[in-house]
Amino acid sequence: MRDHGGLPDDVAESLIDNSSFGTSGARSLGARTPVEVASGIVSNVREHQREPVGARRADGGSQPVAVADGDDPAAVGASWSHLAREELSRGLRRLRTEARMTGTAAARATGMSQSKLSKIENGLLLPSVRDVEKLLAELSAARGTRVELLELARRLHDEAEERRVVLHRGAHRHEQTVARIEALATTGRFFRNAGVPALAHSEGYLRAVLGAASSAEQVAASRSRRAQLDDLGKRFVFLLTEGALRWRVGGAEVMCEQLAHLRDVARRPNVELGVIPWAADARFPAPHGFQVYDERVVVLSVLTGSATITDPRDVREYLGLFARLERLAVRGEAAEDLLEAISDDHRELG
Repeated sequence: MRDHGGLPDDVAESLIDNSSFGTSGARSLGARTPVEVASGIVSNVREHQREPVGARRADGGSQPVAVADGDDPAAVGASWSHLAREELSRGLRRLRTEARMTGTAAARATGMSQSKLSKIENGLLLPSVRDVEKLLAELSAARGTRVELLELARRLHDEAEERRVVLHRGAHRHEQTVARIEALATTGRFFRNAGVPALAHSEGYLRAVLGAASSAEQVAASRSRRAQLDDLGKRFVFLLTEGALRWRVGGAEVMCEQLAHLRDVARRPNVELGVIPWAADARFPAPHGFQVYDERVVVLSVLTGSATITDPRDVREYLGLFARLERLAVRGEAAEDLLEAISDDHRELG
């Protein structure tokens, strides 16, 4: 898995306290040059990227870094992006003005349309690093200005890349993508509110999910994924709602076989199984199933493939949701009793 380093959540304190970023600071930037503003933004990002996500306590634990009252760290990150983008566009516009070039002339000289340059200068379009390089060269920017504005552009693109959700289309590509991630991960957390995770499928349930038209290659790939459970160096945490286990992908025989298989899977030394009963008083939504690998990658299964999320802030959101869901689950004998009760209901339905 690719390691996507992100802007840490603990930027909040200095982003808010530093006059370069605060609301009042944003209104008074006119007295500062684009280079000074860009330098302030970049130096703050550099500083926080050198520090851990949480301050270390003497006992080796971590504690969150304080943020301003009511501020969501993810929102602060978005605020940083907005302000940094604003300063990049303002800096480029000021350079063009100081060079006494019209927008049309600057656009022609750098090989872009006038409308594109206008969008860049008004903060409506994030220019590529190459576009920034061409503009800075054409506008004869001083070396210090070039360094700071290019650095700002690169960091904005890094931020945009980190926040990207990648969709892998097609069932086969989905299997390949998830299999590669699972092979590298040592811990997998799986939440389902409809159906059973592929790693815990019984043979009959697997065939029911894939359908009669499934290819031998698809069946083999799914079986290969299930073999991951045999690796005792890996840890698997399955969290299923009662509704997911009552969702009938096959008849009573298929469902009862699946529930018996889940009981067997739960007895493995590297597996934890929790079931969230109907009666659990959640009081918060869990809109879809997901899986988290090694606290670094989230995978969402969608109808046409899978989506992967690697931004650390988003991954932490899913880990937090998973922890809340875990507190609703029953385990051990209580989970086995619930699985048996659900099996009885499937048998009655026939």
